[in-house]
Amino acid sequence: MAKQIIELGTAPKGTDGDTTRSGFTKVNSNFDELYARAQSKLEKDVGGAAGIIALTDAEALSGIIDFTGALTGARVVTVPPEPAQSYVLRNSTTGSFSLTFKTSSGSGVIVKSGASAIVYSDGTNIVDPFGASVTSLQAGIDAANASIATTNSNLDDTNANVATKMPLAGGAFTGMVRYGTTSNTPGIEAATYGVAIDSVTGYIACSRNVAAYSLYVNNASGTLVYFGNTAGQKGSITTNGSSTAYNTTSDYRLKENVAPISGALERLGAMRPVRFNFIVDPAKQVVDGFIAHELAQVVPEAVFGAKDAVEYEPMYREGYDPGNVEPDDVIGVREVIVPQAVDYSKVTPLLAAAILELWSVVKSGQAA
Repeated sequence: MAKQIIELGTAPKGTDGDTTRSGFTKVNSNFDELYARAQSKLEKDVGGAAGIIALTDAEALSGIIDFTGALTGARVVTVPPEPAQSYVLRNSTTGSFSLTFKTSSGSGVIVKSGASAIVYSDGTNIVDPFGASVTSLQAGIDAANASIATTNSNLDDTNANVATKMPLAGGAFTGMVRYGTTSNTPGIEAATYGVAIDSVTGYIACSRNVAAYSLYVNNASGTLVYFGNTAGQKGSITTNGSSTAYNTTSDYRLKENVAPISGALERLGAMRPVRFNFIVDPAKQVVDGFIAHELAQVVPEAVFGAKDAVEYEPMYREGYDPGNVEPDDVIGVREVIVPQAVDYSKVTPLLAAAILELWSVVKSGQAA
């Protein structure tokens, strides 16, 4: 919008009223100030050592201020307390020092190096209308050219004290999301702690870097993994420091219709234990087990999935973009199996019941 103001013209003749057009002059003056605020963006060089730089009244009218220059110490930039207004700030200085933006007689906010903030002058102080953590999340790249988002609970994220880093991708860390703590080293590396999810190697590491494992959870003792839903705990993986236990809930308070297992020997006789090897096993190692759908006839709760289940997957042309699949990228559909699975622990109660039945027969024979 082009700026347009009232043309004052020749002052009216007379002895009363606004003979000097002061009313229109005030209107023009107010509009000049509003126009300056709406249109202006100030790029202010605040480079140098630690100290205070005061913006002029004209500079302070700018609603957008980009601070530049090389800092060798923390800077304080002041503005007049009046008028009350909002500011969009950007700390584009070099030197990794913070910049405090405040009124000349009140308090203000800290804008970290490379960060931006939206603040408000209430006529006394510079305040952050979104809370004190406007600079608690910063983005950039680290020395290995990996993109990072850096957060810090105490707003002290200088190069020497990075509280939390979250490398997302790029450089040496392509395909990895990592959360690290209390170190300039961004987590999940030798002698550091944190969480890593690596899409390249396919491992999830918790607490300490052991990239050789697909899932590594570190705890001296107690619960390693907790399984549950909205109804509460359903299982866990625990350790006592030397061995591991895989647990499922079995509390009597969760059960009803409790009755002894009968006919266990007969059901056990209906099972067909077999030896086999898996097709994809290059070593062709022979193991003991069951055929899932056969076992489902005897212990259905031990088998997950349906016999002969399949699903269909699209086949893509070579060189297609997985992030932007087009209709022409799909060149066909293939059928893949959805394999059944067996939880062998569910067979244990039946085995125990069969042993008890057999023991009863043995005892009866001994008594005879």
